[in-house]
Amino acid sequence: MPGLGELAGVYSPEKFQIIGIISDVQEGAGETETAADLITQTGADYPHLLLNESIYNAFLTDVTAVPTTFFVDANGEILDAVVGAMEKSEWEEMIHGFLEE
Repeated sequence: MPGLGELAGVYSPEKFQIIGIISDVQEGAGETETAADLITQTGADYPHLLLNESIYNAFLTDVTAVPTTFFVDANGEILDAVVGAMEKSEWEEMIHGFLEE
C-alpha cells in the first residue's frame, strides 16, 4: 500500500486514480478516526471510502483476503483484481498496461 500511495500522485486524475475502500470501518459507524489511523499506518496516501452496503455489494462480496486491489475502467467495469501486496514497480507495470489499452 505504500507503493500505491507513492503512485497516487504520479498520474493525472483524468487518466488514473487510486481510491481505497476501508473494509474495517463502516460508513456511519463514527469511526473516522480509526479509518484515518489505518491510512497513516499503511502509508496508503490516497482518497478512501468507508464501507457501506452498496460498495460491499458492488465489490466486496467475493473478497477473501485483504488487501485486494481492483482495476476499474471509466465505465465501472472491473478489469482485474489483485489479491495481496505487490512492489511499487509491479503496480507501475500493471497501471501502464491498462493505460496503454
